[in-house]
Amino acid sequence: MPTSWSAGPSEHGDLILAMNAKLNALIDKEIGPDKGQMLPRSEGVDWAITQLDP
Repeated sequence: MPTSWSAGPSEHGDLILAMNAKLNALIDKEIGPDKGQMLPRSEGVDWAITQLDP
């Protein structure tokens, strides 16, 4: 039976954090910052993120 890593974060926490850091580094290198450049251009629409809602 497969093991869910989220079921035991204390057991796999270091591995999950390490893999997340690797993924974030690859995204930064290959994609760059998310500035909304992939979103459609619409007159009067600013896709820039000015705040994050919790």
